[in-house]
Amino acid sequence: MRRTTVRNLVVDEFRQREFMDPRTRRTLPYNLFVPRDYDPARSYPLVLFMHGAGATSTETEATLFQGLGAVAWASPADQIARPAFVFAPQYGEIIADDDSKMSSRLDTLPLPVGRPRS
Repeated sequence: MRRTTVRNLVVDEFRQREFMDPRTRRTLPYNLFVPRDYDPARSYPLVLFMHGAGATSTETEATLFQGLGAVAWASPADQIARPAFVFAPQYGEIIADDDSKMSSRLDTLPLPVGRPRS
């Protein structure tokens, strides 16, 4: 999914990272948008965008190209009005199906964003 000649002014501002769950050793690739004028002394909301089954992929940026879910919050106009971090994990498998069955991969989200663990 790397682009070499065309620049997407919103998508290209997301950083691609990987989280490793220290308990399970599973990894979760994700995209993170950091507000342009980020000030560590200030508080910011965190927008979590979970992609649908159509964006299931091993390509970390795939979720950024599914509709406008994650990128809408990172657009310059939205960031001026509501500066926020945008967190968009990328799953390589379906994590919740039509019968509401969930994959254990959902537990790989870093707490407190992930489901509570018992």
